[in-house]
Amino acid sequence: MPDKRPRVNAVRQAALLDQLRYLIEEVEASKERLARVPEGVIRQQFDDRPSVTELYASIAAFDREVLLPLVTGKRATGAAHACASVLDDILCDVQEARQELVSALEDVPLEAWNSMVTLEGDHMTVYELLQTGLQRNVDTLRAVARRLHRSP
Repeated sequence: MPDKRPRVNAVRQAALLDQLRYLIEEVEASKERLARVPEGVIRQQFDDRPSVTELYASIAAFDREVLLPLVTGKRATGAAHACASVLDDILCDVQEARQELVSALEDVPLEAWNSMVTLEGDHMTVYELLQTGLQRNVDTLRAVARRLHRSP
Protein backbone atom coordinates (compact mmCIF):
# COMPACT_ATOMS: atom_id res chain seq x y z
CA MET A 1 0.00 0.00 0.00
CA PRO A 2 1.55 3.33 -1.03
CA ASP A 3 2.25 5.94 1.63
CA LYS A 4 -0.36 8.70 1.44
CA ARG A 5 1.67 11.21 3.46
CA PRO A 6 2.18 14.51 1.64
CA ARG A 7 5.73 15.12 0.48
CA VAL A 8 7.56 17.98 2.13
CA ASN A 9 8.57 20.75 -0.24
CA ALA A 10 10.84 23.73 0.27
CA VAL A 11 7.94 26.01 1.25
CA ARG A 12 6.67 23.65 3.96
CA GLN A 13 10.23 23.07 5.17
CA ALA A 14 10.89 26.83 5.46
CA ALA A 15 7.58 27.40 7.24
CA LEU A 16 8.32 24.71 9.81
CA LEU A 17 11.82 26.07 10.41
CA ASP A 18 10.28 29.51 10.99
CA GLN A 19 7.87 28.02 13.52
CA LEU A 20 10.74 26.30 15.30
CA ARG A 21 12.70 29.58 15.39
CA TYR A 22 9.71 31.41 16.85
CA LEU A 23 10.21 29.72 20.23
CA ILE A 24 13.57 31.48 20.56
CA GLU A 25 11.84 34.85 20.17
CA GLU A 26 8.93 33.85 22.41
CA VAL A 27 11.27 32.87 25.23
CA GLU A 28 13.18 36.14 24.87
CA ALA A 29 9.94 38.11 25.10
CA SER A 30 8.90 36.11 28.18
CA LYS A 31 12.10 36.72 30.14
CA GLU A 32 11.14 40.17 31.38
CA ARG A 33 7.62 39.10 32.44
CA LEU A 34 8.88 35.93 34.14
CA ALA A 35 11.57 37.87 35.99
CA ARG A 36 8.78 39.62 37.90
CA VAL A 37 7.32 36.34 39.16
CA PRO A 38 8.62 35.31 42.59
CA GLU A 39 11.20 32.52 42.37
CA GLY A 40 9.18 30.40 44.78
CA VAL A 41 6.28 30.42 42.32
CA ILE A 42 8.59 29.57 39.42
CA ARG A 43 10.10 26.57 41.23
CA GLN A 44 6.99 25.36 43.06
CA GLN A 45 5.34 22.13 42.04
CA PHE A 46 1.58 22.30 42.22
CA ASP A 47 -0.69 19.26 42.58
CA ASP A 48 2.27 17.00 41.74
CA ARG A 49 2.67 18.75 38.41
CA PRO A 50 6.03 20.06 37.15
CA SER A 51 7.21 23.51 38.13
CA VAL A 52 7.61 26.29 35.59
CA THR A 53 11.37 25.69 35.55
CA GLU A 54 10.85 21.97 34.96
CA LEU A 55 8.40 22.67 32.14
CA TYR A 56 10.83 24.98 30.34
CA ALA A 57 13.72 22.57 30.95
CA SER A 58 11.65 19.81 29.34
CA ILE A 59 11.54 21.79 26.08
CA ALA A 60 15.33 22.03 25.93
CA ALA A 61 15.73 18.38 26.87
CA PHE A 62 13.29 17.23 24.15
CA ASP A 63 15.15 19.25 21.51
CA ARG A 64 18.54 17.91 22.60
CA GLU A 65 17.72 14.34 23.59
CA VAL A 66 14.93 13.42 21.17
CA LEU A 67 14.59 15.66 18.13
CA LEU A 68 18.23 16.35 17.33
CA PRO A 69 19.39 12.70 17.57
CA LEU A 70 16.36 11.33 15.69
CA VAL A 71 16.66 13.79 12.83
CA THR A 72 20.41 14.17 12.47
CA GLY A 73 21.86 11.21 14.34
CA LYS A 74 23.99 13.74 16.24
CA ARG A 75 24.20 14.26 19.96
CA ALA A 76 23.75 17.76 21.29
CA THR A 77 26.87 19.72 22.13
CA GLY A 78 25.31 22.00 24.76
CA ALA A 79 24.91 20.94 28.35
CA ALA A 80 21.38 21.14 29.69
CA HIS A 81 20.93 23.19 32.84
CA ALA A 82 19.44 21.50 35.89
CA CYS A 83 16.01 22.59 37.01
CA ALA A 84 17.58 23.96 40.18
CA SER A 85 19.25 26.69 38.11
CA VAL A 86 17.86 30.17 38.05
CA LEU A 87 15.07 30.71 35.57
CA ASP A 88 17.14 32.90 33.28
CA ASP A 89 19.69 30.10 32.86
CA ILE A 90 16.94 27.68 31.94
CA LEU A 91 15.37 30.10 29.47
CA CYS A 92 18.77 30.68 27.84
CA ASP A 93 19.20 26.91 27.67
CA VAL A 94 15.85 26.58 25.86
CA GLN A 95 17.00 29.16 23.34
CA GLU A 96 20.41 27.52 22.88
CA ALA A 97 18.93 24.05 22.44
CA ARG A 98 16.42 25.31 19.90
CA GLN A 99 19.04 27.26 17.98
CA GLU A 100 21.25 24.16 17.87
CA LEU A 101 18.31 22.13 16.54
CA VAL A 102 17.37 24.72 13.90
CA SER A 103 20.98 25.09 12.76
CA ALA A 104 21.28 21.33 12.39
CA LEU A 105 17.97 21.13 10.50
CA GLU A 106 19.12 23.78 8.04
CA ASP A 107 21.79 21.30 6.93
CA VAL A 108 19.37 18.37 6.52
CA PRO A 109 18.52 17.87 2.84
CA LEU A 110 14.89 18.39 1.88
CA GLU A 111 14.42 14.77 0.85
CA ALA A 112 15.49 13.59 4.32
CA TRP A 113 12.51 15.47 5.79
CA ASN A 114 10.36 12.78 4.13
CA SER A 115 12.28 9.89 5.69
CA MET A 116 10.71 7.80 8.42
CA VAL A 117 11.63 7.87 12.11
CA THR A 118 10.11 6.23 15.15
CA LEU A 119 9.09 8.06 18.31
CA GLU A 120 7.67 6.03 21.17
CA GLY A 121 6.55 3.29 18.77
CA ASP A 122 4.92 5.68 16.29
CA HIS A 123 6.30 5.77 12.75
CA MET A 124 6.29 9.20 11.13
CA THR A 125 8.26 11.36 8.75
CA VAL A 126 10.88 13.78 10.05
CA TYR A 127 8.48 16.58 9.13
CA GLU A 128 5.71 14.98 11.19
CA LEU A 129 8.14 14.46 14.06
CA LEU A 130 8.99 18.15 14.06
CA GLN A 131 5.29 19.03 13.93
CA THR A 132 4.81 16.77 16.94
CA GLY A 133 7.62 18.64 18.69
CA LEU A 134 5.94 21.96 17.93
CA GLN A 135 2.64 20.72 19.34
CA ARG A 136 4.50 19.58 22.45
CA ASN A 137 5.90 23.14 22.77
CA VAL A 138 2.40 24.59 22.57
CA ASP A 139 1.14 22.17 25.21
CA THR A 140 4.10 22.92 27.49
CA LEU A 141 3.73 26.69 27.17
CA ARG A 142 0.01 26.34 27.93
CA ALA A 143 0.94 24.40 31.05
CA VAL A 144 3.33 27.22 32.04
CA ALA A 145 0.55 29.78 31.58
CA ARG A 146 -1.90 27.69 33.66
CA ARG A 147 0.69 27.26 36.41
CA LEU A 148 1.35 30.99 36.58
CA HIS A 149 -2.37 31.79 36.49
CA ARG A 150 -3.11 29.42 39.39
CA SER A 151 -0.20 30.57 41.52
CA PRO A 152 -0.93 32.57 44.64
